[in-house]
Amino acid sequence: MSEQQEHGAAKTFVEDRYFARGHGRLKVRETLMILVLWVVLLYPVAVLANSVAPDAPIWSALYHGAYEDGEELVRFLARAVAIVVVVVVLLSSTALLLRNNHRERKVYPERTTYDAAGAARRKAALEAMYHDRFGDEDFRRSARYYAVAPEQNLPTGFVHELLGDLTDAGPEVTE
Repeated sequence: MSEQQEHGAAKTFVEDRYFARGHGRLKVRETLMILVLWVVLLYPVAVLANSVAPDAPIWSALYHGAYEDGEELVRFLARAVAIVVVVVVLLSSTALLLRNNHRERKVYPERTTYDAAGAARRKAALEAMYHDRFGDEDFRRSARYYAVAPEQNLPTGFVHELLGDLTDAGPEVTE
């Protein structure tokens, strides 16, 4: 790999100062922030579990509401989550249907989304390799049992190397 390619590849990586040497204040600040946010997330769940406990509070240091309050809160949260799930499913399904219909009517008829000539070249290269290693197509299709000799096994990365310069993804189809 050339130096220019290595430099280009290095630009694509994301650097995180949290895991680099030094940056102690950053590590302390972010770790404390995460711990506080976990407490903010888990404290209401613990209070709810404490309030739903029918006999005695599970944790005496936490707030313990009446059992009925906890039960009412659980029912409310279950309804709210169910409504949110239904709304999200409906909205995302509608958005995906509209997008797919748009692409089906506008994008696919006007643009090819793959290189047909390149696919034919790749298929021909694979067929030539199969013919060299395993015999002609009629023989391969008519064989009911075929033992592959060890030298006929494909090495790791063989097909990738074979099709390396024949593979051209081309420009991405965007709207």
